[in-house]
Amino acid sequence: MAKLGMLLLILCHGLIRAGRGVEADTSFQYYQFSNSGNSISVLGDAHIFIDDLALELTNKAAGRATFDYPVRVISASPQTSISFETNFIFSIENEPSTPQAYGAGLTFSISSENKTVGDPGGYLGLVTANPSTSVSTTKYFALEFDTKQDTQFQDIDDNHIGVDINSLVSQQAKPAMSGTIPVTLASGTHIQAYVSYNSVAHVLDVSISPYTNGDYVKPTVSLLSVPIDLSTVFNEYMYIGFSAATGAGTVRHKIWSWTFKTTTLNSTGQPVPTAPDSEYLAPGPSPGGFEHPFGVSTGGRVQSSAILGLMFCVSLSLSVNLA
Repeated sequence: MAKLGMLLLILCHGLIRAGRGVEADTSFQYYQFSNSGNSISVLGDAHIFIDDLALELTNKAAGRATFDYPVRVISASPQTSISFETNFIFSIENEPSTPQAYGAGLTFSISSENKTVGDPGGYLGLVTANPSTSVSTTKYFALEFDTKQDTQFQDIDDNHIGVDINSLVSQQAKPAMSGTIPVTLASGTHIQAYVSYNSVAHVLDVSISPYTNGDYVKPTVSLLSVPIDLSTVFNEYMYIGFSAATGAGTVRHKIWSWTFKTTTLNSTGQPVPTAPDSEYLAPGPSPGGFEHPFGVSTGGRVQSSAILGLMFCVSLSLSVNLA
């Protein structure tokens, strides 16, 4: 009987591993933030600002916030990156008490780790000036919304958006604009960012739109359209989120809403049917003017079914051994 119980455990372990190996896409929506049930981890200055129901990344130094669960960004077969889309609304604003203060800016990042917050200033809360061995091996992709020109990182100006790959020296950067209209990132205005990556065409597109006349209007032409193969950057699972840093004085970098979705594509660019890996709908109503590119999804995680399966298998094995 003991041998039969062990055989059942081995068989169940194989089934659970097979279940976890199923291709899986992730989607979630935060139309506002609260201190309960948000699945957001915060480091450094970052915290949920309850008065505004916003995710505040900084006040006087650096902060970082990430979605709690690692997200699959590399498909298992063939081993290629997975397409993704994300929209978020942010603002960068000086405190009235320090009107001449400046912040270094914020990033949207996809990183191989979620345990450290970077330095303030030009390091944008993403990396440190003197990283330890573990941090120095971190892989990351980041979009920087930079509000201070830093010659150390070859910044083009003090108001730009750049694409960073394992370095804060941007591979490509452009002054912040919505279509042909200049946008001041640190004006305190709510700005919506639109980011999409096509894993078949290997193209990253980025646009922004400030809140104007009661709405956000996505530009017809992307500000950045960058040819890039992120499969050379990503591990199979990565952490997604934001970081930000101040330079001098108090500058508040806030995220007001955030949607994210991955889509596994085949070689012809068509979506591959997948099991949902993580679907999450944050509590609260959707604010007016925010575009909902993915609709609403609810549900749990595939991992929970694996845990239940393991509990069942252990129970079955014990029953056999005791019989």
